[in-house]
Amino acid sequence: MKKNKKKNKKKRRQSKELNIAKLLTTVDHTLNHFIEFDILDFAKNRSKQLEIYFNNDDARKKKWREKKPCMWPDCEEKSIKKSHTIQEHGSLELIADNGKVLTPEFDHRKGIYLNDIQIASASTFAGFCDKHEEEFNEFEKTKEITKEKHIYLQLFRTVCFQKAKWKNEVSSHEELVDKYKLLRDKTIRDYIIEKCKIDPLKIEIGKVIFENNDIRIKKSEVLIQNNKANIKFLEDFYYKKLAEYLRKDTVIPDIYYKKFKLDRSLPICLAGVAGIEDLETVFLLNVLPFKEYTLIIFACPMEFKEQLDRYLVGADLNDLRLLNLIESWMVYGTDHWFINKTSWEKLPSGRKQKIMHDLLNTDYNILSDYAESIFDEHRKYYIEKLEGMRLVLNDNEIADFLILEKEKLNNSKYHNIENWKDILLQTAREFSL
Repeated sequence: MKKNKKKNKKKRRQSKELNIAKLLTTVDHTLNHFIEFDILDFAKNRSKQLEIYFNNDDARKKKWREKKPCMWPDCEEKSIKKSHTIQEHGSLELIADNGKVLTPEFDHRKGIYLNDIQIASASTFAGFCDKHEEEFNEFEKTKEITKEKHIYLQLFRTVCFQKAKWKNEVSSHEELVDKYKLLRDKTIRDYIIEKCKIDPLKIEIGKVIFENNDIRIKKSEVLIQNNKANIKFLEDFYYKKLAEYLRKDTVIPDIYYKKFKLDRSLPICLAGVAGIEDLETVFLLNVLPFKEYTLIIFACPMEFKEQLDRYLVGADLNDLRLLNLIESWMVYGTDHWFINKTSWEKLPSGRKQKIMHDLLNTDYNILSDYAESIFDEHRKYYIEKLEGMRLVLNDNEIADFLILEKEKLNNSKYHNIENWKDILLQTAREFSL
């Protein structure tokens, strides 16, 4: 009898050891498989993961619309919900069709697309209280930026918008990472339990904590840290300097800017911030159309004056150069721009699809020239203008430049474009966590 008990005990122990070994093998296989493939391989369906993405994105947009502390220096009042970065009854109204403009947006459901929005909502954020909204009235009422103070005010609200946007993105992405970790760990735990269903396995598997390198988390952490670094840069090199100027209205801020005027009213409004990793700095750009001209303002911290001057070489002599810079910023620099719908719809279909695809291309930055034309009518005008200069100057360099600019108007290169919708959706998936 005792021998049988010992035999049974030994068998149970051996069975348990075998099950533990099988469990450990399954765990190793599961984690290795997880690292190599996507979490969707483990999920019974992707609905739960997509639900997390969509809910998180909806929560981010809801937070963006909520009132926040006024961003004017030393103010403790609550902001209004919709402070405009770009003047509504000025530049935005000028380029609107029936009170609407197009602006790029990214959605996990749709991918990248141009949203048709009312100018009452365009370029808005929870920025300033009612009292400090009035600080911008002087140039908003005249619909002209004529004084240096106007420029600094416009730069200030550009900085405030971008600072608020990056903060919103950091908060949203941190929440998404936490939700993703819970889904990932639960999915792996359930997968292990399912694969190890062997009787009489009595090993209880509690919470699985994934401590290995998760490429998705690493990618997210890089994004979060980059945004935090950019926020700090804006705070130290722009916001504090401009805030001190606004407090005293006497000390000129340690910020360098260059302004240009194009002799045509472009169908585009832009108030953007673009980081340049190669230069370890952040530039600002405002493109503000008025009835008979377009005002273009570039800015940087005074410490980077030389870099901005090099970046803008030739822009004061060549209007096409300015047009190229604006297009490069639209595609490689910032998504905070608004375009006239009729002007956009006149572009060839293939080129529009190509531009939308390139909006998600992170291989280039604003130091790169953009190879497509977004403003055909204005490009033709400035090509003709520059050709007249070439005849006078007999400049071969201008001739070479004009060849490249005319090529941007060539529509035949788009006839072989294949299923751009699939490419856009694939790119959208790659940007998911």
